[in-house]
Parts: sequence; C-alpha cells; structure tokens
Amino acid sequence: MRTVWTETVFNRLVRDPDSLWQQILARVFFLCLVWLSGLLAYAADGMVLSYVADLQIAQGLFANGLIILFGANMLQRVLPGILESFRPLVKLDDASFGKLRESVLGLGGRVEPILVLCLVMTGLFTRALQDVAWMLGHGATLHSVWLVGFVFFLYFLVATGIWLGVSLWLLTFLVSRQPLNVELSSNIVERFRNLNSVALWFSLFYFMSLGIGGGLSLIGAPAFSFLELLLSPFLLFLLLGLVSVFFPFYNIHGTLVRLKRQQLEEIANEFQTLSRSLASSEGGQGGHSTEEMLRNLARLMMLQIREQSVKSAPEWPVDVGFVSRLMSLFLVPLMIRLVVEIINRRYFG
Repeated sequence: MRTVWTETVFNRLVRDPDSLWQQILARVFFLCLVWLSGLLAYAADGMVLSYVADLQIAQGLFANGLIILFGANMLQRVLPGILESFRPLVKLDDASFGKLRESVLGLGGRVEPILVLCLVMTGLFTRALQDVAWMLGHGATLHSVWLVGFVFFLYFLVATGIWLGVSLWLLTFLVSRQPLNVELSSNIVERFRNLNSVALWFSLFYFMSLGIGGGLSLIGAPAFSFLELLLSPFLLFLLLGLVSVFFPFYNIHGTLVRLKRQQLEEIANEFQTLSRSLASSEGGQGGHSTEEMLRNLARLMMLQIREQSVKSAPEWPVDVGFVSRLMSLFLVPLMIRLVVEIINRRYFG
C-alpha cells in the first residue's frame, strides 16, 4: 500500500504515527513554519505590515491547508477498513479482491497526478505562472518569490485533496463494475450504505477543495461577468464532480435493472410451469398426488410473495437522503464562489 505524501512527511515528525493528537500538532507546527518563512521573506523587503495584514495567506494555511492535511490523515486511516466492508457486496475470489484492494489503496499515494492537477489549477485560477515568467525577465524580490512558491504549495495541497477524492471515487467506480452479490428486496439500499458514505466523502473532498481553490483563492481578483462565470473552468469542474459521483451508481442501477428483469422472467417461467402442473392435476392427468398438489400450491404462493418483493426492490442504490446531502455539498463551492464574486464587485470592482 502506497502512503500519501503527507503521511510520509508527517510520520517522520512524530514519535507515534498512530497518535491523532501528535499528527494534528505536527501539521499545525508545519503550517506555522510556512507562515514564519513568509514573514521573514516580507521582512527582508520591508513589508512586514503588509504580510501580517494579508488574511488570505493565513486563511489559506490555517483553514484550507489544515483541513486538507487533516483529511488526508483520516482517509489514510479509514480507507482500508471501508474497502474491506465492500467484500460481501461483490462476487470475487480472494485473489481478485486483493488486486482490487491494492489498485485502490495504491492510487492515493501517487504524486505525479497531484503535481499535474496543481499546475493545471494554478494556471487556470491564478497568475502564478505569468508571475514566474515576469520575474525571469525582470528580476524578482524575495517576497515575490516566496508568494509564488506559496501559491504553488497551497494548490498542491488542494490538488492532494482532489486526488484523494478521486481515490474514493475510483473505489465506488470499481465496485460498481464488479458482479454484485445482492438479493433484490425493498431494503436493498441498506446493502450499499457504505458505498454511499464513500461517495459522500469523495464529494466532501472534491467540492471543498474546489471551493477553496476556485472560490476563496479568487478574493481580490477582477470581477467576472455573468457569461464569464457560466463559461468558467470552475463551473465545468463543479458539474464534472456531480456527474462523477452519480456515474458509478448509474452502473449499479443498470445491474439492478438487469437483475430485476432476469429474476422476474425466472419467476414468470416457474409460475407457468407450476400452473400447467396444477391444471393437469385438476384434470386428472399426470398422476399427481394430493400432497404434491399442495406442495405446488405452496410454491405458487411463495413465488407470488417473491415476485412482489422483487417488484418492490428499488432500482437505484441511493435514497433521497443521499441525494439531498450530495446536493448540499454541491451547493457549497457554488455559494462560496458567488459570495466571493459579490465581495470582489463591492470592494475590488
């Protein structure tokens, strides 16, 4: 199992990697060091007051950064257990499930996609890349170099949060593509409760990271027009996240629909066979005993009960509560972006 880069770093800074309080203190201490490095860089250029008054830097570190670093630690702790809870849901042997487990757990530890996401988001949502080009041509001050590095660091954290969310999404997607081991009934949603929880955790990581990276980071930026907001990458990422959450459940929905159709056809065929057997018995044909007729009648009643159970089984593995929570998470970055736009128009427009 690959370890997330955050855990590789912070596990070396604490005596007991399993201690939650030591992990939290190590993260706070690390973020304080980053903030102090900025203070020294600004002090060297005689801009201490400007740095201390910049609440956006402090908010990026001690609010957004701490949330992502803490979330990475929690995910690393609970993901193996969550994955094991899906074992009864799929028809896989131990070797196949072991490969599925390793592919999911290994994905979150990859740094390359996090770096790519960081560069893409930095290029879309900030002027850091243009600032680097300008400094290469005109020279740079110490505080400007630190600020560009800080922007890349903060977006690297945001990209980490998104990538960990992708790991959770991949878990739901891969499980949805496996042959399911479920019995159709009215409470089938309960069998997928853990899968729903993982999808909501992914949504939390993804939408909060998007709200941080594409919302709060734009405070002080030039105001956008309504058309620019509609065509912005932020809205595209927002809709992409929503579709990504529903897509694995659509796969399961298709499986449940096929399973329901198959079981109803089997029930119908068995019902016809028993009906013909009873009809021949009543007509005095086939030499069926009274005991066998009673058995067939009992099976016929059981088939009717089973048919009603299958017909009443939901065709989606989610309920209204899941959808409402998902839409609430979806609206969080959208509301953050709207509030930031109002602030920019009122105070920076």
